[in-house]
Amino acid sequence: MAPKSIPGEFSLIEEVRRIMKPASMKTDVILGIGDDAAVVKGSGSRKLVLTVDALVEGIHFDPAYFDFESIGWKAMAVNLSDLAAMGAEPRWALVQLTLSSKQNLNQVKKLYKGILKASHRFGCEVVGGNTTLSKKEFSISVTVIGESSGRVLTRGGAKTNDVIAVTGNLGASAAGQQLLMNKKGLKQYTTMKHLRPEPRLADIRRLMKARVKVSACIDISDGLSSELHHLGKASERGMVVDLDALPIHAATRSASKSLRKDVMDLALHGGEEYELLMTLPPPEFVKARRLLGNRITAIGVVTAQHGIFTSQHGDLQPLAARGYVHF
Repeated sequence: MAPKSIPGEFSLIEEVRRIMKPASMKTDVILGIGDDAAVVKGSGSRKLVLTVDALVEGIHFDPAYFDFESIGWKAMAVNLSDLAAMGAEPRWALVQLTLSSKQNLNQVKKLYKGILKASHRFGCEVVGGNTTLSKKEFSISVTVIGESSGRVLTRGGAKTNDVIAVTGNLGASAAGQQLLMNKKGLKQYTTMKHLRPEPRLADIRRLMKARVKVSACIDISDGLSSELHHLGKASERGMVVDLDALPIHAATRSASKSLRKDVMDLALHGGEEYELLMTLPPPEFVKARRLLGNRITAIGVVTAQHGIFTSQHGDLQPLAARGYVHF
């Protein structure tokens, strides 16, 4: 946890944004602090898309159930997911490794094996980085640079009556983490989705190539409820989500029963999905569904009235942002 003198994550981001605003007004900065990634002008018509994320021992992973190859994979995947949310192609990565006295050479080699597996799988080249020593926790931070020659997707474009859609399914990663913590059902669908998430680069690439008009997009890292609030705030719109439409894998339903957890709670508030939450005009969603099939699901509608709500059997209820809170 952060010291009490530090506000919550998003309050802190707003404070940093206010401090950094003069620098963000430079003409080569297209999009600064506040989205899944920053965007700056590249050569010609190309744009560079930059993101950085960290995994910290005891906060984002527990070595008791997280093998080092999976830590490396996930450190790369979470950054690639940010680029997917922006509709950008990954190009290069830098790796910052902070080691403690507890790690050994074999573990570090496995970590880099995971990093390289993910980078090769998704077309991103590791070109450098840094290593340093910590007296306490082990952590890994990855910076990824991508490119876009077309429109960059943001959180702020949702329009009234747009379809709200998600890729894949919801709640599996949170269920998997609970199973791992309770040493149950290792290496099943849900646990692997937590250990080795798949950034949805291929899906967004197909939509962009077919010129499907995605109006707003964000990756589901902190939980569906939190990301809906981010989209609503950035787009200055409201959203209504149909609970009966949420795509939930059979393995997640089974795990929820084993864990005695509410499956709807996992789907709405479970973080680290790394699926994409997007909005599209209705005709564009039809095109997306034709391209992606059951890999994309309509779960609600964007409204002119502000506020995020769930709907079930005609009952409308406000939806609080109860996803993962970093501090």
